[in-house]
Amino acid sequence: MLTTIYKHDPLYWGITKMFRRQFMELMGANDAVIAGLSPGQRELVDQVIDYMNPVTLRSDGVAFDNKAKMPNERIAAVQAPTLIFHATDDTLQLYHNAQFAASTIPGARLDSFQRGGHLLMIVEQSTIRTGVQKHIQGHINE
Repeated sequence: MLTTIYKHDPLYWGITKMFRRQFMELMGANDAVIAGLSPGQRELVDQVIDYMNPVTLRSDGVAFDNKAKMPNERIAAVQAPTLIFHATDDTLQLYHNAQFAASTIPGARLDSFQRGGHLLMIVEQSTIRTGVQKHIQGHINE
């Protein structure tokens, strides 16, 4: 469904304006995550969704994501220090993909969260920011 929506800017705009909650669910956030958003988090989610327009610029990437077989062995070639954040309740990108990546990329680390869905970066923004800073600082001299 997302690949179709992302091919048409007016369709994306209409769906995200009239059916925002359903669109957030389609994007991998369940009702509990959506209901638990603070006003500031909700504002940030709204900005992310609105700033995606013109969405047609992203349609090729969405189509690629939809066609790519996951999990996939090609990620074993990643050599950069890798930190993966993932919520177990993400319905858009399934948790087992993150587990596979963490076990396949040499030296990768997976930080798991019980809730946050595909909005994890917003729901756990301060925790993730701190984790990223520590990860970068821990690999500065590599």
